[in-house]
Amino acid sequence: MVFTALLSSTNFALHVLPVAAGREGPIESWFLFKWRLITLFHVGSSLRRVVANQQAKEVLRPEVLSAIVELRRASKHVQKLKPIRDALVHYGFGKPSKPTHETPLQRVTTFVQTDASLAESALGQISKVLTSLLPHVG
Repeated sequence: MVFTALLSSTNFALHVLPVAAGREGPIESWFLFKWRLITLFHVGSSLRRVVANQQAKEVLRPEVLSAIVELRRASKHVQKLKPIRDALVHYGFGKPSKPTHETPLQRVTTFVQTDASLAESALGQISKVLTSLLPHVG
């Protein structure tokens, strides 16, 4: 049931939102990026909890757990977007780790321009793996 919910969230962010957003402009791109990034982090957090849960380890087949662990390893590069995720969820920016003349909005714009496809491709990978696991988790 957990995998079905995670797959639903992932596929909603990948396939339904672009249609719902309509035309592709800066506002729609920002909205999709924000939703996808937050979904990506929440799904990753849930998968981490599944792997850490002792009951899950006892119930799930070893190949399912291995696939989840591998998926978590493969998506480690997404962690570089954590400051943006934190700002989107918690409504604020901390101080940048390095001195910069960029405003918080400029920092977000830079992330969106360079890393929007990262969130989309990571969600696509998660979707494929979860879809392949569903027949094995009963």
